[in-house]
Amino acid sequence: MGGLPQELTSEVKEGKVTYLNWVNILQYPSYLKSLSVDIGIAPLEINDFNKAKSNLKMLEYSVCGLPAVYTNIEPYKFAKNKADTEEYFIHLIEMLAANVDLRKKS
Repeated sequence: MGGLPQELTSEVKEGKVTYLNWVNILQYPSYLKSLSVDIGIAPLEINDFNKAKSNLKMLEYSVCGLPAVYTNIEPYKFAKNKADTEEYFIHLIEMLAANVDLRKKS
């Protein structure tokens, strides 16, 4: 939502990725909830800057009742679904995507 990495431009054009425009910060929580998203993702590169970030994404997803996958890094130390590698991150996403009951428990 809001930002679009240049690497995903062709996927957006091909309809593989949905791009959502920015919304006013006061509208963001209700807008996020209205999207009926199945899984949230919060990938972070492991570095000192990101270790100092807040757990805002985890709070947003939790308030919306979204299961999510997070990088195993300080801001998400209390998250349930954390990954140390890109491969395991993808594994967790695929596992949640394939199992509705698991998404409800996460």
